[in-house]
Amino acid sequence: MPASLGLLSKILLASLAISIAIRQLGPRLEIAANDLNAAIAIFVPSAIVALFLGWRGWRPAPGSGIAPPLAPNSAPDADAPTAEPPQ
Repeated sequence: MPASLGLLSKILLASLAISIAIRQLGPRLEIAANDLNAAIAIFVPSAIVALFLGWRGWRPAPGSGIAPPLAPNSAPDADAPTAEPPQ
C-alpha cells in the first residue's frame, strides 16, 4: 500500500505543478481565441491517446509468445517450426 500511496502523491504533485504553470504562464501566451485553436486543443490530445492505445493494442504483450503479424507480401521462414506434429 505505501508504494501506491507514493505513486499517487507523485501524480498529484505533478498535476499541481502543471496546473500552477498553466495558471501563471498561460495568460502570457498570445494564442488567438478562435474556432481552429479550440478544435486543436480538444481533438489533438484525444488523437494522441487513441494512436498510443491503438499501437499498444496492436503489439503483442511481452512474454506472451505471440509473434507479430507478418508483412502482407512476406513468406514465413523455411527454418521456422510449424504447428504440424511430426510423423
